[in-house]
Amino acid sequence: IYALFDINPRNVIAFVGGLSTPGTIVEGLLGMPYAISMILFTWLVAASLCAPLSYFSVYEYKEDNPSMVPSAPDFCGYFCFEKWPSDDAKRIYGTSVLIVQFLIPLLIISFSYANIYLKLKTSINAKRRKSLYARNVEYQQQYNPAPNTRHGSSPQDDSRRSSSAIILSTGGVDVTTLNERQKIILKRQQRTNRMLVGMVVLFGVCLFWQVAYNCLVDYELVPNFLSRQPYFFGLA
Repeated sequence: IYALFDINPRNVIAFVGGLSTPGTIVEGLLGMPYAISMILFTWLVAASLCAPLSYFSVYEYKEDNPSMVPSAPDFCGYFCFEKWPSDDAKRIYGTSVLIVQFLIPLLIISFSYANIYLKLKTSINAKRRKSLYARNVEYQQQYNPAPNTRHGSSPQDDSRRSSSAIILSTGGVDVTTLNERQKIILKRQQRTNRMLVGMVVLFGVCLFWQVAYNCLVDYELVPNFLSRQPYFFGLA
């Protein structure tokens, strides 16, 4: 999970900062020291989260501890089960895992992709405004001549200028062509935005069910139909 958002600072700087980002920052994020430090940080977080669970997990035969699976009395054999010193300790651990493993990565990924989304949207809008401005300037130059050249204009010329506003060309490129290009750019932006939103939604949906189930177990809020098959739904 942490390996997924380790790349987000680099993505944000590449899209948002671009060439204006200081070279030292880019080199720091793309260099080997940063990669090694993030790998070590990911391992450290993973080991810290797994250490309490490993310490308080037991492997016992059910007949030696019948209360291990009280909701499933028909189960028998050896089970690997969490055996915490108190319910409060178990809930504190579960809440900490929820925050560190789910909420923090989700917030970082959402913030990163939101910045990329806003940057792409601003860039596309700026290009569209620039294109419209260039077309308006060209139109004014072609179909609104200087005052001393307009005295002899006829109604036909005025009508031609009005109709030319629809079919006008700028620099040899028809307005329809420009509109089609804008549509292509807009579609690319929409695809990119959908991909960014999909990344966040996919991350949240895939991890939410496991985290939610573990929290329900920690706070003893598991519905009856889930408690009858704790291992099946826990693995599913």
